[in-house]
Amino acid sequence: MSILKTLHRRAGSYHLLWDATELVSTIKYTINFSWPGTYNFSFMSQVPIGSDGMLPDKHFIVRVNDIEKFRARGAYAWEAREIFVGAGPQTIEFTTIGYSSSDVAYLRDVYYHAYGPIPTIAMIEQTKMPKSLDGLKNYNIMHGYPRFQSNGNKGCEVEFNVLFNDISYWRDFMKEIYRPHIITGDYGTYGGIIPPNEVDAIRKGTLVIAKCKLISMSQAGVGVDGM
Repeated sequence: MSILKTLHRRAGSYHLLWDATELVSTIKYTINFSWPGTYNFSFMSQVPIGSDGMLPDKHFIVRVNDIEKFRARGAYAWEAREIFVGAGPQTIEFTTIGYSSSDVAYLRDVYYHAYGPIPTIAMIEQTKMPKSLDGLKNYNIMHGYPRFQSNGNKGCEVEFNVLFNDISYWRDFMKEIYRPHIITGDYGTYGGIIPPNEVDAIRKGTLVIAKCKLISMSQAGVGVDGM
C-alpha cells in the first residue's frame, strides 16, 4: 500500500507566449514550480506529404527536463496540449527534427498552470498503486461533452480515500471536482481528472470519507517523469 502525500487543484495561469511564433530554432522556458503543475501550449505544423504519398519522417517534439513528452509527425492543424510536471525547476523545450526549409511549425498560447494543495483535506489514505487502463472509457458529465480516456499504457487510474472532518469541506471539494487535480505520493506524481461518477462518499458522524479515482494520461509506474 502506498501512502499518498498531497492532493493539488488547479489555480491560476501565467502566459509565456501569446502570439503565433514560428519555431525557427529551439524555444525553451524554465519555471520553478512550488507545487506540481502543468505546461500548456498550442502548435501547428505545415509539412507536405512526400511525392510517394508517404508521411514524411519529420517531427515536432516537446521535452521537459530533457525527457520527451510529446511528438507529432507530419502536418497538424492548430492543436492544444497539456503536460503535467512535478515540483521544482521544470524546463520545457520545443524543437523539430528532420524539418527542411519548406517545413514550418508554429507555437502560440504557451502558458503554465499553478496548482496548490487542498487545505480542507484532513487525511488521504488507502492509496493503491497506479493501474494501467485496459480499454477506452467514456465519462459522462452534467454539462459540456463526455470525457474520453485513451487506453493501454497511455493512461492509468489511481484510487485513494479522502477524509474530511466537516461536511462543508466535502461540499466545497465536490463544487470544484471538474477542475484538474494532481496527486503526489511515494510512487510519483500523477495529474488528471476525478470524474464525479468515480467518487463514492460515506458519512460517519461528523466525518466524510470519499473514495476517489483519478484518471491520468501518464503511464502507470512513471507518472510525470516520463512517457
